[in-house]
Amino acid sequence: MTTKLSLFFLFFILLQVKLVLAGAITVVDVDNEKKGVKSEVYRLEENFKDGRIKKEGFSIGETNEDGYLDISQYHMNGKKIKVRPIDENYAIPKEINCPAVNNYIVKVTKIKALESLKVYANLMEKNGEYSKAALLYNEIYARAPEYLPKAEEKVYVLSGKYLNNKKPVKYDMKQGKEVISVGFVKDIKKFQKANGIRETGILDYKTLRKVSGTDIGNYLGEGRDIKCETPALK
Repeated sequence: MTTKLSLFFLFFILLQVKLVLAGAITVVDVDNEKKGVKSEVYRLEENFKDGRIKKEGFSIGETNEDGYLDISQYHMNGKKIKVRPIDENYAIPKEINCPAVNNYIVKVTKIKALESLKVYANLMEKNGEYSKAALLYNEIYARAPEYLPKAEEKVYVLSGKYLNNKKPVKYDMKQGKEVISVGFVKDIKKFQKANGIRETGILDYKTLRKVSGTDIGNYLGEGRDIKCETPALK
């Protein structure tokens, strides 16, 4: 009985190791998920320099033409990954945690789509339609944070105007940027509670969609809602 139990636990441990080491990614076009996008894949390392957290990227290889790359051999459990499309018509997406799954889908977007969203966002902001502008800036940040560095901050500031919060952001020394304030998190939770949304204090897509009364599909030319699945802001 003892031997059987030992073999069972050994098998269980090996299975867990396999799951941790398993990992592959496929980079696809967010507007056409059947289309793979060849990309360079980087491992990110965080270093604390000059009083701030800085990230450096180390290349681990390129995907094939279908956007696929097996990364299990690199044993990067707990690490973060970034992809850089070879085609310069695509923007660099947000970083991801190293996936312990057989095939993690990374969605990239064309710069042309981001430019369209930016035009609409600027127009809404100028017209005082702050909630709609916040939704659009949020989509830009979710798709490609480096395309418009101030997009995240704009989401907080513009949403703050709509929810009548005068101090929605505060400066974080370690991150070297404006981040959401504690008071604004409370206001977001109040709004979510009043509108039947789970009280997270996060300006996720569902919350911003409720605030703005519209969705991203209306600004992408085809009326389709192809929002990013992961909340852009935390």
